[in-house]
Amino acid sequence: MYIREIEKGIDGTGIKPGIIKVASDRDGVKPGEELVLRAAARASLHTGIPIMTHTWAPARIGDQQVQILEEEGMDLSKVCIGHSNDTTNMEYLTGLLQKGVWLGMDRHPGNGPDVPSWKERTQILKTLIDQGWGKRIMIAHDWDSSMGLFPSEMRSARENNNPDNYLFIIRNVIPYMRR
Repeated sequence: MYIREIEKGIDGTGIKPGIIKVASDRDGVKPGEELVLRAAARASLHTGIPIMTHTWAPARIGDQQVQILEEEGMDLSKVCIGHSNDTTNMEYLTGLLQKGVWLGMDRHPGNGPDVPSWKERTQILKTLIDQGWGKRIMIAHDWDSSMGLFPSEMRSARENNNPDNYLFIIRNVIPYMRR
């Protein structure tokens, strides 16, 4: 399926994807997810299209994903381990970078009791850039534009967490890093 959609288009539309997205979460890479990771790696090797992962950084799930992708012979410079700024574990983050992957520092501002604050995320980002890793990092929000589809209480919580929406990085992260 991956290869057909990459080469011919998605569901007969002729629209071709630019990236393969795979996901594993808090419980680690489950058997079905491993199958998908291996299929994604093989499709990437066949087509050259890169892979972006969804992961749970506090449990170092990116390490498991990378191991599977390596076993499939994946060029790790075509892999971005997403949501990497959900942790402040520098050993984990630099270990991934040393393997050759990109880090998706892509949850700004972030929220929740189990993850770093936006200022902690920004400090880790600045530290990695200061260490020379800036060219292997993708910065993003992990935000969506479907706010109107959420119940009003959920919209309010999201707006309170991030009143700047897609401007959060420009209005908050960049100025904080320049201090």
